[in-house]
Amino acid sequence: MDTELSRRLDRIEALTVLAAKNVLSVKDAALLTGRTEKSIRNRLPEIPHNKGPMGVVIARKDFEEWLLGVSITPESHLMR
Repeated sequence: MDTELSRRLDRIEALTVLAAKNVLSVKDAALLTGRTEKSIRNRLPEIPHNKGPMGVVIARKDFEEWLLGVSITPESHLMR
């Protein structure tokens, strides 16, 4: 199988599994947002999460609400 096709199928499978999850890992949060795990870990002080024996866990509902609350300044505003 073509490696590009295989990579895409793996991503689709991961996103399908992710759609059913209510509790996310850092890896899941990265996949959901398209960011790196490192960037998610760097933002953990801002992201509502818990630390347990299995590591960092993030309630999906809380994470999505946090995402909606993060404002992004448009580039045009930065150029003023």
